[in-house]
Amino acid sequence: MNRMFFFIFITVFTFTAQAGVGKADSILKQRIGYSQKLKKLVKELVDDELYYSAIPWAKEYLARGTNKYDTSFEKSLSKIIQNTHMSHFETLPLGFLKKSNLNTIKYIIGKKLLKKSSYRAAKQYLKSINANHSIYPYAMNALGTVYALEQKWDASIEAFNTCKNTSNQNKYDGKINAHYCILGIARTQFANKDYKKAELSFLDIPKSSPVWPHILFEEAWNSYYMKNYNRTLGKLVTYNAPMFNRFFNPEYEVLKALSYLKLCLYKDAKKVSDKFYSKYMTPTRKLRVFLKRKGKDYNYFYKLYNSLSKNKTSGNRLLDSLISSFQTDAVIRSLSKSQQDLYKEYERVKNMKSLRIKKSLLSNLRDVIGSGRKYLGAFVRSKLIEKYAQLYRGFEGMSYIKLEVLAQRKAKLYNFDDTKKKRGDIKYLERNEKQYFWNFNGEFWADELGDYVFALKSEC
Repeated sequence: MNRMFFFIFITVFTFTAQAGVGKADSILKQRIGYSQKLKKLVKELVDDELYYSAIPWAKEYLARGTNKYDTSFEKSLSKIIQNTHMSHFETLPLGFLKKSNLNTIKYIIGKKLLKKSSYRAAKQYLKSINANHSIYPYAMNALGTVYALEQKWDASIEAFNTCKNTSNQNKYDGKINAHYCILGIARTQFANKDYKKAELSFLDIPKSSPVWPHILFEEAWNSYYMKNYNRTLGKLVTYNAPMFNRFFNPEYEVLKALSYLKLCLYKDAKKVSDKFYSKYMTPTRKLRVFLKRKGKDYNYFYKLYNSLSKNKTSGNRLLDSLISSFQTDAVIRSLSKSQQDLYKEYERVKNMKSLRIKKSLLSNLRDVIGSGRKYLGAFVRSKLIEKYAQLYRGFEGMSYIKLEVLAQRKAKLYNFDDTKKKRGDIKYLERNEKQYFWNFNGEFWADELGDYVFALKSEC
């Protein structure tokens, strides 16, 4: 009985899908203007839920269309973006995108203008998005960033608060966006040197959030600027936990060494610095050669990520570690999910009976697959370059620390004998109203993860 039901379901589904594509097939034979034909084809494919197949024709229609607002096409375009990924349209020139009045397209334009540092124009597009639209909270997140870059702190916090309050926290993506908005508030307060408020705002992000592991480093810097070096060290030690194996940022070690330096614990600072050089010097040089050799071969970087994300190895431990860390990146995960959905649609079209349009649809999908791979590959390459830059800055920071330690070799405080003096005491702990002191007796408190604090006395 179940097998019979499954057979009937598949037959009906195939017939329905085939009927929808049949309408699109007939449109190819119609003697109408090319732009009009593109619009009709896009509508039929969207109605048949062939969203990826419709992308090339939708992009071409935007390129060829007039500046006149087209309600019918906008509805189709909205469904395409909702069911695929905005990256497929982010590469279009601004001139083409501006032909659309779609809220989602306005968001894309706003982000592109933000990257170009065209803040006034970016604000204009982001503020014009309908407050009832699902993209609105994300637009407010971007708007908060624009205001922060302009150092308009109050306006920035207001936009981030709007973002937080309008995000649909019943959905996974909406909840994450709300957490990013809270992070935006904390970052704005930090940039405005309001470190006490920033400290409290950081703590508003729950530890269950996928955003939380990434902010420990920023919390540590905030404590550093508050001159609470013991809490800085406590935040950083959390990254030694096994659950953080996939999080890679060489600047953790630089901040750790700087904190020891501020406490005049020169031996500790030197130890961290020496370990950093021995661990990363040779791999960083190899990474630089690798990036120069591969250049902008985006397909290679796509294949590399695809291979290493399946637990394969490149033979380069640093490169493997970096690629592994990218698997926690929200953008890369979203792009990977989009590619998987794309392949499913390709299989669906490939299994259709022979129609005139089938060849065109497969060609469309191969084009989208190719551009999607390049986009993901380009993003992976940019992340690798970003990590190389972090390593480079790390060596600059460690060089300063080495020189500072050498300058203190003859100083009296440098001759610290840890066998005769007490290293730490509870009286050196500092905390705010959202932080608690736990008297551990062999227990482990899961909700204390990330709130460790050292109790080292300054030797200055």
